[in-house]
Amino acid sequence: ITIVFFSWTCWMLEISLIYLAFFLIVLLFVAISPKGRLSNVIRNYFSMDGHKDMSFFVNGWQAWSFCGAVFHGHLSPMYAMLNVFAKGFHDGGDGTSFPFNIGDENSNIDNSASWSFGWRGLALKDFFMASDMFTALTNLDSKCGIVIGFLSQKLQFGCIATNRDFNRVTVHASGDGVHLVPGSTISTDWLAMYAFDSVIEPFRTYMAMSRDENDALVSSRCNATLLNTSEVPVGWCSWYHFFEKVSEEDLMKNLQCMKRMKAKYNLAADRMGFNLFQIDDGYQNAWGDWSVLNKKTFPKQSLYNIVTQVKDEHMVGGIWMAPFACDKHSMVAKQHPDWILRRKGSSTVACNSGNCGKWFYGLDATNEEVQEHIKENIVVATRIWGFTYLKLDFLY
Repeated sequence: ITIVFFSWTCWMLEISLIYLAFFLIVLLFVAISPKGRLSNVIRNYFSMDGHKDMSFFVNGWQAWSFCGAVFHGHLSPMYAMLNVFAKGFHDGGDGTSFPFNIGDENSNIDNSASWSFGWRGLALKDFFMASDMFTALTNLDSKCGIVIGFLSQKLQFGCIATNRDFNRVTVHASGDGVHLVPGSTISTDWLAMYAFDSVIEPFRTYMAMSRDENDALVSSRCNATLLNTSEVPVGWCSWYHFFEKVSEEDLMKNLQCMKRMKAKYNLAADRMGFNLFQIDDGYQNAWGDWSVLNKKTFPKQSLYNIVTQVKDEHMVGGIWMAPFACDKHSMVAKQHPDWILRRKGSSTVACNSGNCGKWFYGLDATNEEVQEHIKENIVVATRIWGFTYLKLDFLY
């Protein structure tokens, strides 16, 4: 018995070590950029006086990235999921990152900060931020600033970075890991840079230039009916700052902030902008339980009061849900396991998806009970809570 037990223990230890080694290799592959590759094509510097009342706009190009203005002295919020997973989305399969020159040393742009220990405790050092494709650096006192951005991403992915003092800006293009032989060259997408003296729609000129560069919304190139952009809702979405960690208190604070901004900048409700207030993931008990709110963060257990206040401000209330999905721990999955899609040829193995950083099940949309379940959730959202804008996700 002792020999058998010892053999079994060694076998389990060996399996554990193999898994550990595999995990470390994956981490190493994600973290290390290949040497000898072109990772920086353009690096242009210009100086600005660092100021406490400055902001740097961060454009996150994918759903797990923060998107919004970061004020001087503040940290950019991290990705919605662990960096080891988000890095693959953000940097591509290559896993490369942009180098950022700070004097005699090189560091990497990853929208994070490094910390050092001293006799006074934990101190922040070498803080960098990067914005994908375009950005705006604004002096909030004078309401002036600069917009910098690539007009397209046809040739390479680009970003604009700044240091912790907002007094140095660098422009980068990835190069896509292309090897350059001596004497050869590589081109980037066109870069635009201009100054503005009003914080109202500073990107208007940039967006028009990008539109023309990419032949967007050109009727001669599009057979379909062009979208009337004046009807596209514009406003605030909770996801790109709070991700799934949103609370009722957060929503009320941001609603008041929108109210102040509309009054300050004369953003009328009938203007094409700033009248959408959209609640994203995090309000619900679990994916699938869309009508059951998170008891800790939404103690009133109803979104009716929030929607009412949104309407009182002449704004549109919006809500996110993924009607064909559910979490493993959701009440739907526990009470109705027969609703869950199963793999072909199996009556027990569920269809999983993990492309958002977690595993979740898909519901069988051909099941009439599932259809009724989806209908009930939408009725609650629209007729009981009062939402008139639905953001429906994961419909595949």
